[in-house]
Order: sequence, then structure tokens, then C-alpha cells
Amino acid sequence: MKKVLFVIFIAVGFGCIGGFGSKANLAWGSQIAFVSKAFNPDIGIVVINSDGTAPQPLKSRPDPSWPAWSADGKRIAFTADVHTHVYVMDVDGRNLERLVPIHFKGRPSWHPDGTKIAFTRFEELIIFDLETKVETQVFFNGRDNGFRDAAWSPDGKQIAFTIRHDRQNDIYVIDVDGGKLRRLTDNAFNDAAPAWSPNGRRIAFYSNRGGRGICLMDAANGRNVRRISDKGEYYPSWSPTGTHIAFSVSLIGESKVGVMKANGKDRRILFDGALPSWRPDGPAAVDPVRKLHVTWGQIRLGL
Repeated sequence: MKKVLFVIFIAVGFGCIGGFGSKANLAWGSQIAFVSKAFNPDIGIVVINSDGTAPQPLKSRPDPSWPAWSADGKRIAFTADVHTHVYVMDVDGRNLERLVPIHFKGRPSWHPDGTKIAFTRFEELIIFDLETKVETQVFFNGRDNGFRDAAWSPDGKQIAFTIRHDRQNDIYVIDVDGGKLRRLTDNAFNDAAPAWSPNGRRIAFYSNRGGRGICLMDAANGRNVRRISDKGEYYPSWSPTGTHIAFSVSLIGESKVGVMKANGKDRRILFDGALPSWRPDGPAAVDPVRKLHVTWGQIRLGL
């Protein structure tokens, strides 16, 4: 009798979580949002499980770009339109709201508490308050060719971003009050698209130094640069626990979204698309016996 109950328990437990490709798995799983033409001749936002299953197109706006999850995993910010505005919508594509014009297709980035969004506009780094609808200019520099790739630190105190000097891109970090600007990369190559690790200790970024791919460096000072990929990967996004990184890559002229471990191993391609953003939270399932919260994405993939 005990063996029968054990089997029933296992079946019920996995049934609650959901299997590969099921709607339950899509609801419970660790997810990645990106842009793709896979479901339409025009670009759209797609959400997929981090194991490559259950791709789901979302309704957004024409020609969306740079999807970015809120820290609680309930909303997605993105840019769209000819003159380019920042939009926010629920993860099911509902409650679409146009926020602010930016006139440049750069990555929006959420404050960890979900109340603000940082973005770049030409030579400006700006914070937009979602409640008051007020913009605050964090930094301005009219000498360079433009800012992009805003990325808020996990503690909400700093923003990393890219500045283009003539033909060279470098990564900077600044306090959210506009103080303590510091340059993390300074060489003849292009370093761009910074992404903070969940613990805030490292920054992943694209670089063409010694090959084209993704590198890691210390977030505090830009030291200990280590290349983890050299096959053209770019626009990194960390998994919630910092063990994996999603990326874009061009294969035979087509953009793909893939994942790999944070050391560059176990690289695999998931789907047609680009500009991935990994869902930060990962919804929790409940163990039916111990009632302990566990993350399905971590159980399934070790993420």
C-alpha cells in the first residue's frame, strides 16, 4: 500500500508542475522573452521556456525591440514605433501602456522594486518614474556619439551603460544620483551590452577583443576579464540564479537565441530570434508534502 501511495504522490507532484511543452510548464517554468519573426513576417515578442519548449507569441506593438522583464516577472517593458517609445505590458500582452519617447532603440531596464525604468536617449541616461511619469536626467554628455544598453544593478544603486566614443564602445557605471561615474573598459575594441549577475558581483558583456563573444568582468572595477564564448554571441542576459546566460547569435545570416552556462559550457540554441531577457523571478511551485517553495526552472534545468 505504501508503494502505491508513493507512486501516486510522484504522479500528482509532477502533474501539478507540468510537463515539457504544456501550458502548466509555460506557467511554472523559467522563461526568456525575445523578439522573433517565427510567428509572423513582422517582428514580435515571444516568450519561451528556458529549455526551448512552449514558444508563445505576445501581442505588443509594431516592430517591438528590447523586451525586458520586471523584477517580479509580471510585466515586460520594450521599445516600439517609428519614433520609438517605451511601452509596458503584462506578461500575457494585456494592459499595454505607452510611457515615454526615447527616439532610439535602446534597452530599457527596470529598477529592482519595479517603480522606475532606466533608458538612454542619445547622449542622456534617464530614469522614468512609473507612478509620477517624471523623467530624471542621471547623466548627460554631448561630446560622444550616443549612449545605450542601460542596465540597473540588482541593489538598485547603480546603472551600467555603454558610451560610444567615435568608433569605440566602452562600458561605464554610475550611481543613480549621477555621482561616481567610472569607466570599466578602456581599450581599442568594442565592449557593450552590460548585464549584471543576480548577485551584483560580475557583469557579462559583448566584446570583440580576442574574438567576438561574451566576456565577464568584476562589476566593482572592471578587472578579471574572462572570455566565456567566441562564436559571435552578444546581448547576454543572466538566469535568475546566475548559473546560465542567454544570448543572441547570428548563424548563417539568421539571428538565434541560445543559452549556456556562465562558464561558457553546454551552449545550445533555443529558437529563432534576438535580444533575450531572462525572467528574473521564476514562479514558485509548492511541494505537496513539505509545502516548501521550489522553483520549477531550477528543478528542471539546474538554473
